[in-house]
Amino acid sequence: MNKLGRVLVVEDDPDDAFFVEKAFGVCCPGVELAFARDGDQAVDYLEAECKLAAPEPLRLHVLLDLKLPRRSGLEVLRWIRSHPKLGAIPVTIMSGSELSNDVAEANALGVSDYIRKPVTYAAFLERIRLFCASGGLLPAP
Repeated sequence: MNKLGRVLVVEDDPDDAFFVEKAFGVCCPGVELAFARDGDQAVDYLEAECKLAAPEPLRLHVLLDLKLPRRSGLEVLRWIRSHPKLGAIPVTIMSGSELSNDVAEANALGVSDYIRKPVTYAAFLERIRLFCASGGLLPAP
């Protein structure tokens, strides 16, 4: 299968990770997924990808939860934006938090999009479809 792109999903909740994987399978099955369960795993993954991709730019999207163990989503986003090879990659936060401070800080750090985690599976599918469409991760018609 010809992969359409890669997404690092940073999500500590196994149920949410399961639904993300299922939704990608339905909405954009050509996308390759990698998973990290906490902020430190996300940073380790991204550092390893940078070493493998040198000197080409890293072609990767990040779907990032905010409330993570070890290193928060905002800390991961701050680290990404300060990294010379990663600073421009698209990062979308998908979180249950709608706290204005979280949203404002994410925007100040240059998040590509901030999505409130949908409550229903149908809404979840729609959010993932929109994520794939906006990121160029859907096949051409």
